Order: sequence, then C-alpha cells, then structure tokens
Amino acid sequence: MAINYKKCPRCGKRDSIPIVYGYPTVELAEEAEKGKVVLGGCCVMEDDPEFHCQNCNYQWNRLEAEEAAYGEITGFKASVGGYFDGFTQVHIDFAARQIIRTHSLDDPEAVFSKRLAVKTLKNLPGQLKDMDLLNWKRRYENSQVLDGTQWQVEIQRQGRILRKSGSNGFPDKWDDFCRLIQKISGRPFA
Repeated sequence: MAINYKKCPRCGKRDSIPIVYGYPTVELAEEAEKGKVVLGGCCVMEDDPEFHCQNCNYQWNRLEAEEAAYGEITGFKASVGGYFDGFTQVHIDFAARQIIRTHSLDDPEAVFSKRLAVKTLKNLPGQLKDMDLLNWKRRYENSQVLDGTQWQVEIQRQGRILRKSGSNGFPDKWDDFCRLIQKISGRPFA
C-alpha cells in the first residue's frame, strides 16, 4: 500500500496518533494522558478525523490522506506490450504538462508528444484515485500464460517512485487505466 494514512497532509510529518471515539475506559484515558491517543468524544460522524498530528495539531481522516497522496503525484511512466507486438510506452510529466508516447516497433523518429491542458492535469489525480492506482499490488503474475502481455507503471511522487508491474496478470482497473491513457494521448495503449 502506497498511501501512508498517518502522514499529516498539512505538514508532511509522520508524527501522528489515532483519534479514538466512544466513551473512554480508564486505560484509554491513561493513554490519552500519555499523549498516545486523542479522545474524539462519544459521537462518531462519518467524516470525523481519525488522526492527529503531534507536530502541527492538524486532524484528518483517511479520505483526506488519500487526496493528499494522489496530489503528490508529479508524473508517471507506463508501458505495455509483448514479444511479438512490441511495447508502447507513455510518459506523463505534470510540471511540463506533456505526454510522450513511443512504440518499440516504430521508427525512433516517430515519437508522439503532446502538450496537456491544465484541466486534464487537474482532473488526472482524481481519475487515478478512482482506479485505486496507489493501492495496486507491486506485482501481478499469471504463470499459466506464456509470451503474453507484460506491463509496468512507474509513479513519480514527491520524494518517491513507486513501481507496479505484471506479466499476464492485471489489477481490476487495468482496462480503465488503459482507456484513460488512450483518451489523454489520443493514441492506442493496451
């Protein structure tokens, strides 16, 4: 899992403690006195905070942590293909607002490049979140298929690169991901 729910979305520190709801036991009250938990009260609402930052006192829930994690994506590279069909590679750079697409069997001079609209880039983290991209497993395998399809996604985030890949095995939202890349680039990706 690539989302650190305990990382403060405001200051970026990982010095957080859980917020516990309900009527506290004696033991829980002692834990709160020691600064190991924060008592959140007896009533629990759906969007109540779950974590408390000891550095900046900010409080947040899992949804906000997910939004922050997807907001840290600065770009990604994705490739897909097989031995006989070659490989398609796409690189999306958020800062440069650019997508570059190549195919291993094309003329090396036939690189496709396109400047991306600000709106496209603004919507992209939410679309990737809908596909649960950061929570994809590191590796997907289907050893029953030979010479099939291999793929890799390299997600660039502030301070970290995440790699997800597969050989004839795919995450649930793989087809949605391919359609999104195809929509953004205007070129086939699968």
